[in-house]
Amino acid sequence: MKRSIELKVPLSQDILPVITQFAEQVVITYGLSENDIKRSVLACEDVYTYLTSHSNGISDLTLNIKECGYYIQITFKFSPITIPLQVLNITATSDPRDPGCLAHMEIFIAAHVVDRFILDQDTPDETVVHLIIEKQYPLASESNLDALPASLPNLSCTTGTHEEIKQAAIRIIQRYGSRAPVFCRYPGKILDMIRSGEMQAAVYSDGKGNVAGCIFWVEGEHLIEVHGPYVFIAGHQPGEELTSFLLESVGRSGLKSLIIRDPLPGVPESWFEKLPTIAWNYPKKDQRKLSDTSMPLYRQLEEDTGVTVVVHPDFTQVVNEWYEKMNLPRFLTSSHPAGETPDEFTVFSVRIDNNRKIASLTLRIVGTDAALILAAHISHLTKQEISEITYEMDLSNEMEVFLVPVLIKSGFFPSYIIPWGGTSDILVFYYIGENL
Repeated sequence: MKRSIELKVPLSQDILPVITQFAEQVVITYGLSENDIKRSVLACEDVYTYLTSHSNGISDLTLNIKECGYYIQITFKFSPITIPLQVLNITATSDPRDPGCLAHMEIFIAAHVVDRFILDQDTPDETVVHLIIEKQYPLASESNLDALPASLPNLSCTTGTHEEIKQAAIRIIQRYGSRAPVFCRYPGKILDMIRSGEMQAAVYSDGKGNVAGCIFWVEGEHLIEVHGPYVFIAGHQPGEELTSFLLESVGRSGLKSLIIRDPLPGVPESWFEKLPTIAWNYPKKDQRKLSDTSMPLYRQLEEDTGVTVVVHPDFTQVVNEWYEKMNLPRFLTSSHPAGETPDEFTVFSVRIDNNRKIASLTLRIVGTDAALILAAHISHLTKQEISEITYEMDLSNEMEVFLVPVLIKSGFFPSYIIPWGGTSDILVFYYIGENL
């Protein structure tokens, strides 16, 4: 059950000790580690200090701290104040000798000490800042896990006990190596995600402590994303049993579709559609395309009555052909810049899976510095030895068309579409190198 504690205070530097003490006591109550407590208090202190020095007569704010299973969410609500967007990127740097950087130092520190810094300025009379601090969990220990017996009778699918789910996570790491999701390295995190409702799981076991397979899934706004099925014994029956259990569990969820981004041996592929690649002319210097075996698997759960998607004129034909292959009703509107001025700064969100060495970029704000900021992100991820970089474009956001020429010039090319992957559909671009 999620707990939440709220405090309303005036914006005054004199109140800072109250803010820090409140934050510290609440996160201690929520069971954070000493390091996470320090991160939470520091982030609260820096955001509040910045707001008091830029308040422009604003009188008060609301501070809410919520326990959300595997993370803590700290929310500031206040009347509109300008937040320096340029410091929110993972690649941002700050020079204390630069007066301009010094003025934004508190937000820079807060954005880089937390796991996620979310800025919501959609409401004209209110600004909301969410600080996400994920709990620290011990790494899975593989040393005490026995090999499974050669024969396991009386196997069945259940939601699993805590010990069965922890065992499954360890077996995934042992059997699948770099293809194991990074969350499997932290079994305690999986249990907290399940407890908070952010993830679901099923195991295939004999009820005597032997787990022969498992599957995880996460329900989004419209789409269910599946990890697995993972099979720990010979044969494909565990994969079919687990997939059947999943489909029965989500049959009345009201969600539109389901996707397996990384299909593994054991998944019953005939139960799904393989997403086709977009028919795009890749640069001659690199004709690499995704092979059919690596394409995500998709299954429609409810009738798709259609949605409007916004595409760049260069993509209209190939995107329309893709929808025709999938027999999905879509109304395509073509949009392109017509001289309007975008924001000054570009901000990307980045999801990194260090176990699989993959990263995905999404757009938060597009600005005139898009090419420079995108190049900085590519350089940053390449230095971390990330082998696969994608960009996910939400086709409901007409402002993203500003980014298309930058993406193509930077070496990102359209690969496939995830129906209902975001507010509407998601167009996935793969980075295959610069095409200057």
